[in-house]
Amino acid sequence: MRDLIGEAWDDLLPHVIDSLENGDFIEMGTIAEQVKAVNARLKGGEPGNISVDSFSDYTGYKPQYIVDAMNENFGIGLWGFEEISSEIISTPSEKGVSMLAVTQVKVWLAGVDFMPCAWGQSRVTKGDIGDAKKGAQTDAIKKALSYFSIGNRAYYGLLEKHPKAAVAAK
Repeated sequence: MRDLIGEAWDDLLPHVIDSLENGDFIEMGTIAEQVKAVNARLKGGEPGNISVDSFSDYTGYKPQYIVDAMNENFGIGLWGFEEISSEIISTPSEKGVSMLAVTQVKVWLAGVDFMPCAWGQSRVTKGDIGDAKKGAQTDAIKKALSYFSIGNRAYYGLLEKHPKAAVAAK
């Protein structure tokens, strides 16, 4: 995975340098301004960008909306994550064996030394391990970004359960 990211960055870097030299980038402002802009975009997308977990009844932002807001406000390639670990845990349950994907990621913002880590999890349903791993990874990314106050309305409990909010089965 790291090689793939490295190759993608190698392909992207000459374009970034050209854009910087040509002044094609919009001035992004401070990190605090960018975080505020991400959160404003997320709030503006409510309730369509909110999911409700059918198991825990927790609400949160759908991962793609967070990724899009980060790309728009920080820039593609100027923020990201690294998966540190990922595993499937099996535990006995009343119905047999329950499996849970657990992932740890580290997120980063260009120019910021602080790179918080967080854990995420997702239940394996209908034997779909790949979907559970994706769910655990995006859960961890959202939690790690919360150290920068990204998506903080979700963690403050301010997202309303709306009838049109998609129910997540993760």
